[in-house]
Amino acid sequence: MNYTEFLAAEVRAQAARKKISGRALAAPIEEAVGLSRNTVARMLSGERPWDVNSLSVAAKVLDLSVADLIASTEEAMADNRCNLPSGAVSASSQVTGLQRVLA
Repeated sequence: MNYTEFLAAEVRAQAARKKISGRALAAPIEEAVGLSRNTVARMLSGERPWDVNSLSVAAKVLDLSVADLIASTEEAMADNRCNLPSGAVSASSQVTGLQRVLA
């Protein structure tokens, strides 16, 4: 699995823990970001990378921060002994960058 797939799996897992359906998670993303249902479905399945705005909306629906989602994704990857692709920045660097964008 790659980072995109792990992040999508973590978003789906958090939604399941909170008993939020895929549709209830996808609808606000579609509306706020202006993405098609198909595009959001591809992000949720891990076929398409998440953009900052979509991940921010998903985190809000899940009552989490983007940093929480990224950290838990990194933990899941570590548990599965997966590494970020070479040349990819660490999750902490991503969090710092996202915090700047969202501030």
